[in-house]
Amino acid sequence: MPDRHVIHYGILASMMSYASRHDDGMADQARGVVEFLEKDPRFQGDPHAPALYNAALLAYVYEAERHYRKGDAFHAQTARSKCEALFDRMGWKDPIAFSIMLKLYNELDQAGKAQELLDRMEATNNPAPSVMHYNTVLNAWAKSSQPHSVDRAVTLLRRMEGMADRFSYTSTLDAIVRSTGSLDRVEEVLQQFENNSNPACRPDIVTYNIIFNNLCRRINQEESAQGKAKLADWIESFLRRLRSSKQFVAVAGD
Repeated sequence: MPDRHVIHYGILASMMSYASRHDDGMADQARGVVEFLEKDPRFQGDPHAPALYNAALLAYVYEAERHYRKGDAFHAQTARSKCEALFDRMGWKDPIAFSIMLKLYNELDQAGKAQELLDRMEATNNPAPSVMHYNTVLNAWAKSSQPHSVDRAVTLLRRMEGMADRFSYTSTLDAIVRSTGSLDRVEEVLQQFENNSNPACRPDIVTYNIIFNNLCRRINQEESAQGKAKLADWIESFLRRLRSSKQFVAVAGD
């Protein structure tokens, strides 16, 4: 099969993928392109084949996300199922295919499914998960309303060891502060963050803004005066910490 032949179909599938942000049926058409090419036994061995599968996968992600945001759970689940079926029948899956599937679960607020896929990547090491894969799952746990989401995020951060970057720590802090539980674990994670040997991987103004926004939201939801006072103390504590940090000095100096 000539590479040019596959590339042309790849461009078509990519166009359908982006069109699926707005139009139903485009994802099915992108999958149809892949199914047409699958009839040729040479297709699976073509170096451009994964890109075509990925375009079709992404089309279903866009479709699922669009329906989910509209509150249409049925059609969001239908798009998700089609995406999973296509992913399962792929031969060799590149890291991008796994990234797309993690994005699917992240967008549909299914942190548990994202974690399962990441666990599978770690177990097989084919492909080995990158910091981007870990961060997508951390972000999913940060948005999750499941009662164990904080524990899962903190555990995952520890598993990353030296791979964690600023986004990894910020997402974990986001998960802790968003939850309705204790804020004591913020201190543990923030201290690790601040003591990171990599200067580019330390808290910045964005990190503190996320903390402040979540704490302000919790104050508005808190009913007891004692609870509101305790949350206000946390905000004051983080403000003092930010003012004394090098990041704040750098921003203020600019």
